[in-house]
Amino acid sequence: MRTLLVLLLLAACSSRSPGPAPVQPDETLNQQLRIGRLALEAGRNAEAARLFDRALVRARERDSATEIADAATGSSVALLGQGRAAEAGQQAARVAAELRRRGTPVPPDLILAEAVARFRLGEFDAATALLTPLRASPDQDVMRRASFIEGLIAGARRDPVALAQARGRIGTPEGRSFQADAAELAAMAALLNRDESTAFAEAERAAGLRRDTLDYRGISRALELSADAARQSGLPEREADFALRAALGASSRGDKAEARRLMLRARSVTTDPRMRDTITRELAALDAR
Repeated sequence: MRTLLVLLLLAACSSRSPGPAPVQPDETLNQQLRIGRLALEAGRNAEAARLFDRALVRARERDSATEIADAATGSSVALLGQGRAAEAGQQAARVAAELRRRGTPVPPDLILAEAVARFRLGEFDAATALLTPLRASPDQDVMRRASFIEGLIAGARRDPVALAQARGRIGTPEGRSFQADAAELAAMAALLNRDESTAFAEAERAAGLRRDTLDYRGISRALELSADAARQSGLPEREADFALRAALGASSRGDKAEARRLMLRARSVTTDPRMRDTITRELAALDAR
């Protein structure tokens, strides 16, 4: 019986007309995208931005909406990694508009990249408008990532209700990255509630989870949350230490603006002459780059 079924299947297949020829991949473009992703994962943001920009040019030559979106998303994320939020937002918005003109759905990752850029630029309403539709995404990862950014916005606005809602939407995820998101929002909520001990604990937990997932920008955010908790606790030297550690991370990533902001914060509160000397040297090295 099995032999007969196989013969019938073979006969059916052989009687079909040949299908369309497979789409020929662009190996050069695929390689640019692949190497760009590896550079991003390694934290080499400037290199990743160059690779994705070249990929975007080639994707437009190919007139492939999918690959245009992939390259633009990678480029935007790499620009964000360098602290170039304005350029990242412009890139993501421009390509999103291009995809909509084609009648092509805009990938959630590209929307998230633009939302992060708007958030970092202080354009909270614009960021929220981008994020709100993603709450209904069937992809739980997309929904949780959007909720995390909404939580950051709520924290910046000192809105405990919106912050609690965003934290609630994340739920109790298994992935360490999302666990870190939840811990970071919990630390922010504790700060708003003047619960500094919980803020310290949740910020430390977030930093550890970010370290496990190689999210070094996330580590800097967690360290700054610890600096905020130290400030509310009346501990200026601890605040300076946490801020300087966050600054050194930002400097290592090539985010000069963020590094300078955090170094100036540390210098403004410390009375330790050795720390002030260290900050002065680091600022000079930053300016020399």
